[in-house]
Amino acid sequence: MLSSLVRPIDGVNWAAVMNKDVALWIIKNTPKLQNIFSFSKRLVGVAPLQFQFVNNKALEETVNKLNRELKKMKDDHIIDEIISKIIK
Repeated sequence: MLSSLVRPIDGVNWAAVMNKDVALWIIKNTPKLQNIFSFSKRLVGVAPLQFQFVNNKALEETVNKLNRELKKMKDDHIIDEIISKIIK
């Protein structure tokens, strides 16, 4: 997505909406994209955070532990506190 924004066309301003951490990772790992993008402080939208894991025995306990910790954080309203600090 970001690579397509680099094509210069006179009079055209390009923009992309994506997760900032993902964009920073892409920019860090793509030299031609470095030092040419800026980020708006405006919140455009909110999407749920999702984790995806390969379904295998090696990760089963890790996924179960993560799910237990997330449930605990949700039950203790810690997640609500984090969200309230981000979305004002």
